[in-house]
Amino acid sequence: MFKIPTPTSMRDLELMSYEEKVRYWAHAANPWQPGGNRVKFGGVALPKSFRPGRLEGNILSMPTLIGWPCFGIATARLRYRDAKKFVKGRGVLPNSRCQTRCPVQEECERIVQHRIEQIPALKRAYDSWMQADGPRQMKPEKPHSNLSGSIFRVLALEAEKVSFTSVNDQRVAEHYHARAEEERARASDKKRSQRRKQLSTGELDEAHVRDLSVALNARLMRLKALWDQAQITRSPPYLAKLPKQSLVDLGRSWFGRELLKAQKQKHGATHVARWILDTKPEQARGTFDALVTRVSKDLNRIADFERRLLDGEPIWPAFVPSREFKDVC
Repeated sequence: MFKIPTPTSMRDLELMSYEEKVRYWAHAANPWQPGGNRVKFGGVALPKSFRPGRLEGNILSMPTLIGWPCFGIATARLRYRDAKKFVKGRGVLPNSRCQTRCPVQEECERIVQHRIEQIPALKRAYDSWMQADGPRQMKPEKPHSNLSGSIFRVLALEAEKVSFTSVNDQRVAEHYHARAEEERARASDKKRSQRRKQLSTGELDEAHVRDLSVALNARLMRLKALWDQAQITRSPPYLAKLPKQSLVDLGRSWFGRELLKAQKQKHGATHVARWILDTKPEQARGTFDALVTRVSKDLNRIADFERRLLDGEPIWPAFVPSREFKDVC
């Protein structure tokens, strides 16, 4: 199925295959503005002496060229090379980037002609196009609108049949890969800055709450493993005698305290109890005063567990926001 590529950026233009570029520059309504977007051609400095070296249809040696996806593409060069416009008081003037803005047009022309010579069917189509006065009759904005345009369509189809390569292709890919990495790094820095600012003002997002949940689950898993062991060995007694329900209660009280603390809110036992009542009323069990008393005991036990060591580590590690909230350092 015949499908014209639809790039929307310079990166898209540069990373198209050779065949896609041939088709795009032959048929797109305005290939200079991919997806209707204005993009900057060039932008990367060229060496003072730019001249591709060995050619076999494929370009085997050349300086690095970034920002000129049309370079060496026959349909781009032939469609725009001879475009003219009449300007009152100035006469007929060049009317394309190929003539007015391209710093490598001579080398582009050399490569295009070389590639045309490599494909007999393309050479025949090119000769027919020239005999039909293609350069003068070509209408870049409507490249298929007359006899020369019809021949140009045939020329474009023949040009697609052989895929030429260039040593520059890999360099272009590496250039945009490096740029993408830089953009990701900048985005990460911006995200970290935003999350630090949010934390500094107590504005937590869903990601912060997820991070806090992950931290809670890690602590509960450690406490549960130690509690299971204590049920067998009956040691240490302060774990062996701890009711299983207390593990859940401890976790909820700790989570509420750390969440309120991160949100820059009051986080004493009364405030944590109110938070539990508002978010998980089924865990309140009894009067509000009873809940406050239980939360107070939970928080004191957590403080004790943060000090006590088992296997060289705290039973319940203290929470360090700068380390456990992701993307803030």
